[in-house]
Order: sequence, then C-alpha cells, then structure tokens
Amino acid sequence: MTSSDFVQELYLKELKAYKPTPVKDSDAVGQVQTFSTPATPQSPEETDLAGSLQEYEQLAVEIEGQDAWGFDAGEG
Repeated sequence: MTSSDFVQELYLKELKAYKPTPVKDSDAVGQVQTFSTPATPQSPEETDLAGSLQEYEQLAVEIEGQDAWGFDAGEG
C-alpha cells in the first residue's frame, strides 16, 4: 500500500515542477496561412438595358397548344 502512495507523491511532485513554455505570437508563423480578402467580383449588369428591353417586348408570345398563326392546334 505504500507503493501507491510513493507513485502518487512522485506524480504530484513532477506535476508541480512542470513549467509550460510560454506561447509567443510568432509560434503560429508557418503553421497557418495568412488571410487575404478575395478580389471583388465584376458586376453582371448589361450595358444596353434599353435595347434588350425593347427586343424582349417585340418577341412573339408563344402559347402552348397554338400554332404560329394563333389557331388552336386541336381545331380542324
């Protein structure tokens, strides 16, 4: 029973004597990547919005079930 006390005393003595090394700011150098902000993306805006809108308004409306002349495909 005295051997467990001896081991416990030895362990506690070593634990109390332990002095961890202080952490420095330079310790992280080389271990992590430096952060750099990504480049800002280009705007997806079109340059000729008025022309695109006019082109869209001139498109023919396609309705399902009708042919190109506007007649119902089911009529004979």
